[in-house]
Amino acid sequence: MQTYLFTWNPRRWRWTDFDELVSKIERDGRVLDRWSSGVTRKIFPGDRFFLMRLGVPPKGIIGGGVINSKPFHHRHWRAKEAIKGNSAIYVDIFFEWLLPAPAIALERLEAPEFQPFNWTPRASGSRIPENIAQQLHLLSPIRSKVK
Repeated sequence: MQTYLFTWNPRRWRWTDFDELVSKIERDGRVLDRWSSGVTRKIFPGDRFFLMRLGVPPKGIIGGGVINSKPFHHRHWRAKEAIKGNSAIYVDIFFEWLLPAPAIALERLEAPEFQPFNWTPRASGSRIPENIAQQLHLLSPIRSKVK
């Protein structure tokens, strides 16, 4: 099992049902969604993920959960690209937690125990080294079910 970093930049994509998903997770414990995995194709069901908010403050990890599918192509998340007929690579995911403000601020991730790792990549799908992922799981709001 691996752990991946997915990213969300509000400057690049408006997440219209964000508040609804937060409420569903609070009510149901998790929610199924879909997220772009960038160019990463070696993701498997059961792998874990964290979601990093970038672009505008507050920056940091705002969500996490488990990957529920192998990567697949679907209509691109950017409208201009979708109109051209372009696709992106996605995975289905279960958010187990999602917060309006970071549970782990970007500044905290710059500490030595979370290095070396690029916490501000341009795209989703970076594999987080196991030793760093374990630290993140310990800090996550629901203490991920990872052993």
